[in-house]
Amino acid sequence: MPDPLEAVWEPVLLPILECDPAVQAVTLLRHLQMTDPDAFSDDRIRRTLERRVRDWRALHGPERDVIFRQAPEPGRMALSDFTDAARLGVTIGGVPLEHRLFHFVLAYSGRERAAVVLGGESFTALAENLQNALWTLGGVPQEHRTDSLSAFGGRTVHRTVRNPASLSQPRCRCRGGRDRALRCLLPPLRHAGQPQ
Repeated sequence: MPDPLEAVWEPVLLPILECDPAVQAVTLLRHLQMTDPDAFSDDRIRRTLERRVRDWRALHGPERDVIFRQAPEPGRMALSDFTDAARLGVTIGGVPLEHRLFHFVLAYSGRERAAVVLGGESFTALAENLQNALWTLGGVPQEHRTDSLSAFGGRTVHRTVRNPASLSQPRCRCRGGRDRALRCLLPPLRHAGQPQ
């Protein structure tokens, strides 16, 4: 069966859409029913017309702003990084102290913890300071992100460690402030490539 819209799409409906891209498909159908009541006596072509209007808007309609919302959730994301602290000029007995700072922060509440690291970025320094931050916090977020660690074999990697155990544990009933969704138990965080 031929499409009844094919004959009226370009000469009748397309000029209306080009003039007012916000016009609704139902309005176009009512216009067709008023101009040719015999050909469009019922609403059977309504869905076809809605699809055609949607497709036309996607290809020829006005541009829309693209928005990537960044709304942090309580207890979901923690971030950590090392910072070279040599430029601070800390000295002990006149000798410059070569050290870094390990910085841990919760994305939602902004709760932070910093620790001095003597030496460079290493997996041991990351694991120890991350463990201390989590024990102080009293829970484990669902994700932990850290970037550009040279601790993983000298190559630059970007890691997100997901904690699958945190999804199945009961919610924390202790005091937790804005990060109430953090879990009380501290299961071990696993490296993304580490076997379970």
